[in-house]
Amino acid sequence: MSDAPPISAGTVIMSLTAARALTGTAYVISFVTTFLRLYHRVTIHRFWWDDFWAAFALLSGMMSCIIWLAIERIMSSPSFSARYFGITGMFVCYTHSMWCSKISLAVTIVRLLGDGGARKVSKFVAYLFAVAGVTLIFQKAFICGFNFNRLPLCAIPVWTGYLELSVDISGDIWLVCAPLYILRNINLAGEHRRLLRAIFLCGTFVTAASIVRAVFIFTAQNLMMGILGHLQLAISLITCNLLVLVTFIYRKVSASSDGSDGFNTSSASVPQNDRPTMGHSILSIPQTPVTQDSSYSRITFTTLGSSMLCPLESNETAPTFEQGTEPANGSPPMVIRAVQGSS
Repeated sequence: MSDAPPISAGTVIMSLTAARALTGTAYVISFVTTFLRLYHRVTIHRFWWDDFWAAFALLSGMMSCIIWLAIERIMSSPSFSARYFGITGMFVCYTHSMWCSKISLAVTIVRLLGDGGARKVSKFVAYLFAVAGVTLIFQKAFICGFNFNRLPLCAIPVWTGYLELSVDISGDIWLVCAPLYILRNINLAGEHRRLLRAIFLCGTFVTAASIVRAVFIFTAQNLMMGILGHLQLAISLITCNLLVLVTFIYRKVSASSDGSDGFNTSSASVPQNDRPTMGHSILSIPQTPVTQDSSYSRITFTTLGSSMLCPLESNETAPTFEQGTEPANGSPPMVIRAVQGSS
């Protein structure tokens, strides 16, 4: 017989309380970062598809957090409808939020790419992420749906853990490796390149949480599986906001240190045929006469990261310039905003 003391009910409750405190803190951080990201993007009139999916992830994540914190009360309720909502709401909101955050990052990758095969492949992968999320939701509904009349909980088969782990790791590999490949082909300053690499490499934390959670699925440790699942979701939400928030903070800190207004940041030149087709880009027209071969576009570090340049938007029609045209004699260098297609 084991000499270990028996685990009392109070110990289990304390463990669950500690789990709620840990996951609740992680959720609060993820919600705050998402709110800040969406507020910033709305105020500078740059709300794009990646922000839309981040908003979806936020709403589903909040529902998942509420159900998790109230799960004891829900499952002890005599109401069958309450238990039904607790079960279905948890796995639907959790999976929906997880994959919406991944789609947000995948769409961000699309936004950073110019027209061409790489952009088409990135769009296709984003669609695959949506299919994967829907498939996992229906797969869980199929497993749990037939037990609702008998049990308030459903057992997760081991093969489900293998499936989720495989899909999660495959998606995370794309979300980490694709941006690193893009950065390799863009001539950025060393500190900017390192910062962006660090941002995208944070996706490996989501992968680590996914692997540890799968271990608890295989060993049928439901409490730890739930804790790691919610931590994984919170980390995924935080990660999808890092590119926007970190580049914004970097711009502000750089502006404070060099006394500038925060809009003149280091830039990276990219070839004309590889220009990024984001919602906005910065085109720089040199002061010297321009020939056909010397025309170039310049994309700032903050524009590359998150379209953070935010001058006042105007509804007035501004004069347009084609790349490679020369400004009037004696006029200073001009930087104009060109609205490009982002579909």
